Amino acid sequence: MSTVYDPLDSRYLDDADLAEELDRVFDLCQGCRMCLSYCDAFPRLFDAVDRHDGDARQLDATERAQVIDACFQCKLCAVRCPYVPPHEWALDFPRLMARAQATARRHEPRVSRRRLEDAALASMDQTGPIGSALAPIVNRALEPGSRLRRLGERSVGIAAGRRLPSYARERFSRWFARHRATAPAEGRDGVVLMATCFVEYMAPRIGVASVRVLESHGCRVDVPQRQLCCGAPWLHQGNLSRFRAQAARVVDELVGWLDRGATAVVVTQPTCGYVMRHDYAAYLGSEEARRVSAAVRDVSEFVVERARSGVPLPSPAREPGTVTYHVACPTQAQGAGLRGRDLLRLLGASVRVVDRCAGIDGTWGWRVEHQATSVRYAKRVADAVLGAASDVVVGDCHLANTVIDEQLGIAVGHPIELAAALLGLEGEEDVQ
Repeated sequence: MSTVYDPLDSRYLDDADLAEELDRVFDLCQGCRMCLSYCDAFPRLFDAVDRHDGDARQLDATERAQVIDACFQCKLCAVRCPYVPPHEWALDFPRLMARAQATARRHEPRVSRRRLEDAALASMDQTGPIGSALAPIVNRALEPGSRLRRLGERSVGIAAGRRLPSYARERFSRWFARHRATAPAEGRDGVVLMATCFVEYMAPRIGVASVRVLESHGCRVDVPQRQLCCGAPWLHQGNLSRFRAQAARVVDELVGWLDRGATAVVVTQPTCGYVMRHDYAAYLGSEEARRVSAAVRDVSEFVVERARSGVPLPSPAREPGTVTYHVACPTQAQGAGLRGRDLLRLLGASVRVVDRCAGIDGTWGWRVEHQATSVRYAKRVADAVLGAASDVVVGDCHLANTVIDEQLGIAVGHPIELAAALLGLEGEEDVQ
């Protein structure tokens, strides 16, 4: 029996060892079937096993590939599975799927449409500065159904009908460069804010709100001038060499801030937070990566834990009303609790929780071959948000928020943005 989820293990990319582990896990999953409704990987698996009279070992390569392709790394099955470590069966379905995707990647041609598609979706450090500099033009060109989007669907497989996050004219790091800090420049309560590439180029208002709330809570905030992509798109594509190279760049940047006294790496997006918290140490294996991983905190998590430790938040400047809080899948996977919800409750909000996967999960839902499945999940989360019937809708994940906006035509903010508004911290030094 093989249980290899450690990417540094010599057997990690071994085809025969992987096949043995797929047989073991598929057999355990089909005997339980608790995860039937989580994603299409499980219905595909169970249907295939049933066609073979319950024998998971009889699945052929095509049937296995269909299961693997349907996993979009939401990780909800691992959060709720009764057989994850330390159980003796040591089952971790998302990590097994990540291993399978990385192993399959080794057999792909070096030049292919798939690799071009992967590069187009993962190269945010290259495309982000251009998109931001030419925001009005680029945003119009990237409207769903536009000529450029139809060309993109034919050439690199990005679904023309899906809404993509729009670019902001002013990058978050440039806003921060002109920002006048309100917290002490010295002291033990300094943090380094990793706003992430989405916030840097597309949603700087989340970074602005994070700075304002953290400073109002007495924290000194530092922001690296280079807001690098965390590398999640490369990891989710199974491209381990590109992921490791990107992760190493981020670690090199952040470990210097920890050396200079930062007490935490505060992250604004849950997918990035998960990858930095759980995958950097696992895939890099260095002491520096372990230091960075141990220091990572979600921005709402950091504020809530600081408030609960005895540092009071300022009093709200206005009544919060009723709020719908969408729980992003990677928020749950981090295992730190629903801190966006908790932050708003600390400020007096009545919070209604919507726990539905938005089916976007990184770049998976933008691919044309996944569009129908992704939109089916999007409609489910939209129905749940409508059913909550709240004054305001927020969610931790900017991509999931974009999906809700795509379906309902409503603006969905981040909990830290609403917190800044409730504390009366918005308005001054707005993003241009």
